[in-house]
Amino acid sequence: MQGGFNSALMRTPGVDAGHGLTTHDGAPLDHSRLLDQHDAYVRFLRGVGVTVDVLPPLDGHPDAYFVE
Repeated sequence: MQGGFNSALMRTPGVDAGHGLTTHDGAPLDHSRLLDQHDAYVRFLRGVGVTVDVLPPLDGHPDAYFVE
């Protein structure tokens, strides 16, 4: 990948992801949909040549899937 990053570290959202910090006032988080979206993002990154390491969920830390 030219001009960008070539590796990413991600974490699978845990079952408590809906209890994380948010400004969203709508319907509760759909964990199954979140997992599908996360998986699609991982596949996209890999599809454009990024090496992606995915860590397991970190129970008790609902925002842990936001890795920096």
